[in-house]
Parts: sequence; C-alpha cells; structure tokens
Amino acid sequence: MSGNSKIEWCDATWQPVVGCSKVSEGCKNCWAEKMAGRLWHIQKEDGGPYKDLGCYDGKWNGRVIMIPEALDKPLHWKKPRRIFVSSMGDLFHESVPFEFIDRVMAVIALCPHHTGQILTKRADRMLEYFESKPQIRILHIARDMPHHPDYPSGTAPGWPYKNLWLGVTIESPKYKHRAEILSQIPAAVRFISLEPLLGEIDVEKYFLHCRISWCIIGAETGK
Repeated sequence: MSGNSKIEWCDATWQPVVGCSKVSEGCKNCWAEKMAGRLWHIQKEDGGPYKDLGCYDGKWNGRVIMIPEALDKPLHWKKPRRIFVSSMGDLFHESVPFEFIDRVMAVIALCPHHTGQILTKRADRMLEYFESKPQIRILHIARDMPHHPDYPSGTAPGWPYKNLWLGVTIESPKYKHRAEILSQIPAAVRFISLEPLLGEIDVEKYFLHCRISWCIIGAETGK
C-alpha cells in the first residue's frame, strides 16, 4: 500500500485486498498482474502478501488475499487524499466475502476527509453487495474500530457516503452494461474507466443516461 501514487487520477493507493483473476478482454495485459509478479520475487523470501499469490510467471493464479492489518492505514493519513482502493486487486472479486467489504467501507466512513475510489469489472457483484443493505453492518463495525480524531465515535455519515466514488471498467461497447448496473447503485460520484480502451465507444450515446460524473480514458499498457 502506498501513501502516494503515480496514478494520475488518485493521490494514494490502499491495498486491503490483493490478487485477482481475469474476467474480460481488458484483463489480458493487466498492469497490476505484472506488478504483482515483481513483488512476488521481492517477497517470496522475506514474506508479505504477494508471496502467496504465486505470480512467479507474472500471471495471476486466481488467489485473492485479504490483508486485515492494512485496514486502518487511511485512519492515520491526516492530509485529505483521493484513495484508489485495492488497485492491486478487485474489492468485489467473488472470493472477497461481504463481511470483509463491510470492514473496508467502515474505514471509508470513518475518514470523511478522504475520498475512497473503488473501481471494478464485477459490476454485478458490486450491485449485489449494495442491495444487501450494508449500512447497519458498517456502522456496527465502525463503532469498534479506531476512530480518526476528527470523526466522533458512534456517529455515521448519511448514505450514500459523500466520500465514496464507485466506478466500473468498460474496455469496449460489449461491456457497456456495467455502467447501466452502476447507475442502479446510490453513490456520491459514479465514474467509468475506459482503460484499456480496446474499441470505439460513443460516451454520449452509451453513458449520459447512466448519470456518470467522471470518465478515465487510457491506452493498453505493455509492449
């Protein structure tokens, strides 16, 4: 996890979940997969979450690692930051139980001075999570966690959280339904990532009715 990031659209990354598996064409040359491979070589002897991902060949092995000890990191960052949550994985991967996602959301709730940015290709599971009505679960967890000094114990922000941005990756028109699913989820800001952009997408045609506030556009990485 990092208090700073070179990713243009965030200030920091936070890794409560690492590891993933491929779900669509945009995953073919995943930059996080390559980074995990490098971190595997570093941590395979000294320990760390990436040593269990088996990325010795630079490929995801399907394992997803949850890192409870990383959960409180944003609580110690006093300067407001836009935080990309689980940039080295997918918080809504099918291997991540809702109970752990609740704990991540509790930290975001306890840090109203930060903005949590969550990006996924698994729009269906993200919708399933929010339809499970996690607000009360999150509040109970937040009451038992270390509180940021500026956030009074036992209180809770309104729903949807003003500091929670939800986004989906759409690499081609084939996956435009992810934005339609996203539009069904209450969020302060909904955004789409057209990265890697693998085909022509008419943003006005496909997404204006989905109430999208923000759009990231980028090319595919690698050779």
